Amino acid sequence: MNKLILDMYGFIVECQSDSVNIIQTLVRPFRFFVQESGEPHTIVTIHTFAPPYNDFPPIKAAFSSPRNIVFKDGTTKIIDYFHQGVVIQKENEFQIYGTDRNFLQESFLLLILSCFGQYCDSHRMMRIHALALSCGEMAIILPMLPGSGKSTLAVAMLNSDGIGLISDDSPLVNKYGQVLPFPMRIGTNDARLLKAIPGKFKYQVDRMEYGIKSFVDVEYWQDRIQRHPFRRTLLFISYQMLNGAPRIHSASYWMALKALIRDAVVGVGLFQGVEFLFSHNTWEVLKQIKTGFMRLNLSLKLLRKSRVYCFALSRNPEENAAMLQSFIRTELKS
Repeated sequence: MNKLILDMYGFIVECQSDSVNIIQTLVRPFRFFVQESGEPHTIVTIHTFAPPYNDFPPIKAAFSSPRNIVFKDGTTKIIDYFHQGVVIQKENEFQIYGTDRNFLQESFLLLILSCFGQYCDSHRMMRIHALALSCGEMAIILPMLPGSGKSTLAVAMLNSDGIGLISDDSPLVNKYGQVLPFPMRIGTNDARLLKAIPGKFKYQVDRMEYGIKSFVDVEYWQDRIQRHPFRRTLLFISYQMLNGAPRIHSASYWMALKALIRDAVVGVGLFQGVEFLFSHNTWEVLKQIKTGFMRLNLSLKLLRKSRVYCFALSRNPEENAAMLQSFIRTELKS
């Protein structure tokens, strides 16, 4: 059995499979976190063959989501992705069965993100659905709605001198209100955006619900990847303009808090993994309320370390990047 270890801020996952190639493929978005050793909290085994449906017990469904049906039998959870494949969970051990590489890639990614999200909540860390860059010792966080050009802006900014990458879409905030790097890969639905990037850094995944998406390994920007916490932050509350030039103007902390409630406290756009969380009991509901207050507290800590602005995005990504670069450098001099 071939193995790889991931260490994400103390959350250690052992990934194993009889296929070296499939492990390398599945771990590709998490290569920043690959380590040589570690005592795992979670073990994930990938099987590149059809699920053993005939061996499953005759149990009824506990609940369903648009992507799967969940069955529970004591401490065992069986998640059937409508016959594309199956994930079996027994406490902190998972087995993924499937013959389609796209399914294996997506189910592995979502499983790891879900488990890591639970780890963050239990260790007073918060994920934000946002692009996070750096300039000098300042973190730059841009929560952006889907379709507003986050990937385009990221690629354009990373072509500029002095700009670093903290995370493509989910930076972390620790209990001190500091921003932590979480680089995975940059994804876009527009493959033309990546035309100039060498093929060895690019790949595509045909996702279960959303179709084909193109990705770039963060190793392409290896010298830009950040590895340390950031104590100061520029937080941009962005919105898309139908027409006109981009502009940046002042924003209230209340506006920023509303955006963080959406993108961090609730976590719209972040994969939460309801199939791994939900169990229909009062205690789980109470834990979610407690988690919400913890995230709200971290949002307030982040805001106390942040300068807050509104960023009106135009339809021209080059103009947006130029405006942001100019503003950041001016702001850092003040």
